[in-house]
Amino acid sequence: MPDPEGVYPAQAFSGRGRILNRPVKCMSADFQIANHNTGYALHDKDRADMNALATTLNLSLPSRFLG
Repeated sequence: MPDPEGVYPAQAFSGRGRILNRPVKCMSADFQIANHNTGYALHDKDRADMNALATTLNLSLPSRFLG
């Protein structure tokens, strides 16, 4: 989660991805999963996004994303 001022830690952006075959920096998958696993009520879109991320990168998810 971001700090109280809405700033994410620099290490959150250690991820690498591609958009239209161009490399881009992004949030790491681990940080995105941890950020979505902070206890707020998940919506179907949150579960779908995290499941797509986990499937694409062959990652395990906490059980709250699977229901």
